[in-house]
Amino acid sequence: MWRRHRTREGFLLSLDGRSSGEDGQVVLPVSRYDIADYLVVSVETVCRSFTKLEKRGAITPAGKRTVKILNRAALEEHVGESQGTGA
Repeated sequence: MWRRHRTREGFLLSLDGRSSGEDGQVVLPVSRYDIADYLVVSVETVCRSFTKLEKRGAITPAGKRTVKILNRAALEEHVGESQGTGA
């Protein structure tokens, strides 16, 4: 089940899919370092991905370990791009 979520964006979508709120807020249960370790990428890659998604208007920070998904379609589109390039 987790294998299909092994991109940075897919990770966010999987957390959003399990959240109970409808406001698009996703609480990150682990640090960016832990996300990087889980995804087998550097923490810098995770941070760059979050920044890129912010600039695209897909997410915005909503707290220290919380992000708000503003545009789910843009996030899903980015997942497709990442999977298509092997990133």
